[in-house]
Amino acid sequence: MRSFIRKYEVWVALGLILLANAAFVNSVVQGILPVGLYRFGRFALLATVLFGIVFLCRGFEGVKSVIRPMFAWKRSPLFYVFAIFWTLGLCLVVLTSKGIITGDFFSLREVAEGMRKVSNPQLLLTLLVSSVVGEIVWVSYAVRKLSEQF
Repeated sequence: MRSFIRKYEVWVALGLILLANAAFVNSVVQGILPVGLYRFGRFALLATVLFGIVFLCRGFEGVKSVIRPMFAWKRSPLFYVFAIFWTLGLCLVVLTSKGIITGDFFSLREVAEGMRKVSNPQLLLTLLVSSVVGEIVWVSYAVRKLSEQF
């Protein structure tokens, strides 16, 4: 069994990730697991399944090889700051342009309410965790492993 998993590591990992996430989401929908667990639980499950398969096949060195590309920054840190704030800036430009064109300017209260929704710490933490785990699982692992085969 272990040789089969080693031979088809990426396919086993992707299949188990799909099955585990389907079971997890179904458990949340059915009320077996609390809804609040959905926010981070699916990413923790994703990472756990991936690291479990990689550890089973290649040990700690395999896990390190999956994480290592995350520490090789190829862009300036200022690019990451830009990436964090560009959506907010674009929204402000669009709303201001709409106000100028239509004469229907938004009130400061509307802007403050929108900012509260966008800058919710739980939302920002969820975005950060999902981005990091997604980058590790899909780009650092799956794309790299599949590009070796295809």
